[in-house]
Amino acid sequence: MKLFYGLVIHSKSIDDLRFLPNTALIVEHGKIVYIEESADVDKIQQQYQISPENVVVLKENEFLMPGMIDTHIHAPQYVNAGFGLELPLLGWLNKYTFPTEARFSDLNFANEVYTRVVANTLSNGTTTAMYFATIHKESALLLGDIAHQIGQRAFVGKVSMDQNSPDYYIEEKSSAIKEIEDFITTLQSKNYPNVQPVITPRFAITCSMELMKNLSELASKYNVNIQTHVSENPAECEVAVSLHEGCRDYVDIYAQANLLTAKTILAHGIYLSDDELEVLHKFQTSISHCPNSNCSIRSGMCDVRRLMMKGLHVGLGTDVSGGFNPSILDAMRFAITVSNILSLSKSEDYKPLNFKDVFFMSTLGGAQALGVGDKIGSFEIGKDFDALVINLSQTDGNLELWPNESIENRLSKWIHLGDDRTISRVYVHGVEVKEGASNILRVKRLGSKRNEACPEGCNCDSNQNWKCANLNTLGDIWKNSTRAVQELTLSNVTDLNSYSDHFGASFESVQRLRIQKSSISRVSALFIDSFPKVEKVFLEDNQFSCSEHILALQTWESKIPTQTDKLLLCSSPDGMAGTELFEALKIIARVKEECPTSCRCWLKSMKSQYSVPNLFVNCSQSNLKVIPDSLPKSLVIELDLSHNQIEDASPLFSLPFYQNVSVLNLAHNHIQDINVSNDARHKNHFRLLNLSYNKFTKLPENLIVDTDTFSYQPLIMLRSNPWTCDCNSVKRFQTIEMKQLHIIGDFIYLTCGGDLEGQLISSPTSLQRLCYVPAVAIMTIRCVNIFCFIFVGLALIKTAYDLRSMYAVDAHRNAGERVEEFQKD
Repeated sequence: MKLFYGLVIHSKSIDDLRFLPNTALIVEHGKIVYIEESADVDKIQQQYQISPENVVVLKENEFLMPGMIDTHIHAPQYVNAGFGLELPLLGWLNKYTFPTEARFSDLNFANEVYTRVVANTLSNGTTTAMYFATIHKESALLLGDIAHQIGQRAFVGKVSMDQNSPDYYIEEKSSAIKEIEDFITTLQSKNYPNVQPVITPRFAITCSMELMKNLSELASKYNVNIQTHVSENPAECEVAVSLHEGCRDYVDIYAQANLLTAKTILAHGIYLSDDELEVLHKFQTSISHCPNSNCSIRSGMCDVRRLMMKGLHVGLGTDVSGGFNPSILDAMRFAITVSNILSLSKSEDYKPLNFKDVFFMSTLGGAQALGVGDKIGSFEIGKDFDALVINLSQTDGNLELWPNESIENRLSKWIHLGDDRTISRVYVHGVEVKEGASNILRVKRLGSKRNEACPEGCNCDSNQNWKCANLNTLGDIWKNSTRAVQELTLSNVTDLNSYSDHFGASFESVQRLRIQKSSISRVSALFIDSFPKVEKVFLEDNQFSCSEHILALQTWESKIPTQTDKLLLCSSPDGMAGTELFEALKIIARVKEECPTSCRCWLKSMKSQYSVPNLFVNCSQSNLKVIPDSLPKSLVIELDLSHNQIEDASPLFSLPFYQNVSVLNLAHNHIQDINVSNDARHKNHFRLLNLSYNKFTKLPENLIVDTDTFSYQPLIMLRSNPWTCDCNSVKRFQTIEMKQLHIIGDFIYLTCGGDLEGQLISSPTSLQRLCYVPAVAIMTIRCVNIFCFIFVGLALIKTAYDLRSMYAVDAHRNAGERVEEFQKD
């Protein structure tokens, strides 16, 4: 499993180019299994348990993109690349191409050429190639073998042609079909995961209708792709139609031969009519756009925008050697130029191709054109990991970077100015292949000049200067007369400790050592001691995983020349990225020395919010009964003391170095209380204090409300303690929670112990249950009150009635007296 982290660029469609900074991408068994934008790389690394040597952190001016796809290239014509371009297509074929291809009956010659073309295209970022070979079955199979060995994804086509070809380079009609079927079954039987056969009729001029129909049957039988040419040159179009009676146009020839399928790709397509495009769209047949070749041998200019508007998939092809450059970057540039020229004669609303369009065509567009868009071409979970690491900071070449440039502008710059030197790594199906391909190419080009004593995997310019890559051991170097080697370069190194069989040997002759383009995660003192007389050490373009495993590099600090333009920086872990290497190593060495016994210490980052390094100290599950009495100084610390047997946490507030602890985990211990002495204490800087799963029965008041204990109030976790729940304690908990703004981080999960075990302290019913009279008593009181109210009410009514009766008697008496007085008068 390998983790990539940094800027990722890929296309989801021709109108959707994605720029994804700080993206994590995980590859397992060659497939993408995880993608996350704006990711926490340290968290992901720990979650998936990925070792540091399997983490690739891209630098500031690097980005990851899908591998490029060449949808049309003639491998045998690589020999002719760059000359013979003065003739148009048909003359060029007869004078230069056919004579060269006829030589590939010689397997030694084929091996030399095919090895170079595969190694060169891989070095230029072509992870997938659709190859034309020749009519020779054995050398075509050899091309498949070489692609597999060097690591390129390849579609390999043995060419079929049975008419209108030179006598020295033509197939017998009777044997042509048997040869191609043998080729298909033999290559498929090798079970190469990334190499497959392709049906390859050269083009309609050199193939009879009978041959083409038989080839279409084989394509269906074995479910393989088909490739050929169409409408490349006006004269070619005229001749092709004239040779096949009853066919109305070039595309109709292939339609009648049943060669048009969703797995067919046709190269060029410059002069296709609207009717032909409709037919191709009907069969979902794709086009390979080869702009360099179209221009170089004066075939014409293809209007790619028109093809796309008709719904066709269009990829890019180098068409070596009609095209003189084996790099897809060159095809991208030619495609833009040709489209711009065509736009001069179009309407104002015509949209020529731009850098985003050709980026799509070179990646996902090419994959779709080959019928494998569901497998490669972009970064999606489940797809194969074919990818390039692009380094825009390389010092050679024409590409220049300036401050404040946008990511889009820098991608455009790379497309127009980049070359193989900017492609630092190439991956096919998850395997890094560029360094091996480049070494093969260098060896082939050196030829007889190669030092016979030079170990496999090394490029030995002389007995004194050796450059080696992808070595599993240094033993081979030692066995091959290394006493003469004064300068040794090691590339693509991961674990220098893995070179175990050279330990004890001394590379005394080496005075200058270069380690470059490597992910350095382990360096032992034994490795350093193997170079006792080294005077200068160059550590260029490396990714350093800064940890105690590379502390031995400090021995070489004085021997590394000052490199103001190439500072040595940590690339991982994430919090250390960008830190100067030897500054980090000095702190790591001190941390290692001061780390408490039974604990493990590592730097999380070189700068916390307090502008000092942030350290993680892990003392969990160490059977500790007391708190460590020392910690590394002058660092902000996250301390994990969980799962121990600690009973007394009071030293936290008396030992001065605990002032630097920002996060303290004391969960799963035996702490019952924390007593802070007023005589010997200091203010702590805790931001998080975890006291969960201990033996607290009462609230540690001085941790909650005592402002002298902390410089500011931390978040405290208290769940899963056996709290004693009575009216006063529950009230206290709930009051503190309301007044202290949620200081207790897990308050809603606190539960009672004892008889009330499981009762939530935060629940209002807890307070009601513990602090008020039971419900039966309350009902009794209520009933008595009601009875008393009724009794008083009745008494008041009776009193009122008696008063009313008394007033009535008095009134009657008064009235009688008045009557008597009236009668007397």
